[in-house]
Amino acid sequence: MITSTWIPLLTTAMIVVGGIFGALRFNRENSKAIVETQSTVLQDMKALNTELSDAAKRIRLERDDLLARIELCAVQVKQLHSQIASLEAQVKSLEGQIEGLRHDLKGQV
Repeated sequence: MITSTWIPLLTTAMIVVGGIFGALRFNRENSKAIVETQSTVLQDMKALNTELSDAAKRIRLERDDLLARIELCAVQVKQLHSQIASLEAQVKSLEGQIEGLRHDLKGQV
């Protein structure tokens, strides 16, 4: 038969066992929530990585396009420098002709 000293011990044991099971259940639920959160974060990171990779590809393509445009502009600048040099030579030639005509006109007056 159960004596009066066993009742408080059994009650205490049941409380301890109940506390342990409650803590384990809480820990399991808490762990499940943590795993779900980590899974969501991982999925978001994968999506972000994909977006960043796509953005990097677009930026590289834009960079390559801009480099090609810079090269084209450099060629055009060289051509314009040549044209400017040619025009400067023509202007000097015309200035010389004008000066010659002025001199001729002064001689006639």
